[in-house]
Amino acid sequence: MKKVTIALAVIFAFTITNINAQQRDWRDGSNEINLGLKPFALGVADIQYKTKISQKNWMRISLTDLNVRDGETGIRLGIEKQKNMALRTRFIYGLEAGTHFNYDRIDNSVASYEVDLGIPIGIQFHLTKRLLFGLEGRPSLGIMESYIPDDGFERETNIGTGIDLFNGIRGSIGYRF
Repeated sequence: MKKVTIALAVIFAFTITNINAQQRDWRDGSNEINLGLKPFALGVADIQYKTKISQKNWMRISLTDLNVRDGETGIRLGIEKQKNMALRTRFIYGLEAGTHFNYDRIDNSVASYEVDLGIPIGIQFHLTKRLLFGLEGRPSLGIMESYIPDDGFERETNIGTGIDLFNGIRGSIGYRF
């Protein structure tokens, strides 16, 4: 088993080297896929796809809170700017709208949902021409929240649910192509 693992690692490294040889610079690439990581639960938090729409502007879409088995998920759509810095790093910032659903499988209904407007801000470190590691925070402004309280039967809806300045740091591993 150990020999098979070593052989696969060598083949993978050789393949990545050949793929990277076709690309000129770490700044190149017009698409990017990121897997958001939960730092303490050791799992995938979200999947994000970015596509370049101009020299420094990117459109981003992500599926967040990948707890589909428990009925939780969300989607975010936004615009991002990227500024190249020294030592293979890139500063990112943008604006994105997001929504989050919590589906109750027992009652067969949407238990809660919320809509927010976030400002993703972070930094990416390019490990190779295509592979990158990123750290990102997302301060947000809650626009609407709707839920059914535990002691009632009628849905409550709040408009303007507040500001969340620190909702944690999102780590990600990305691939640019």
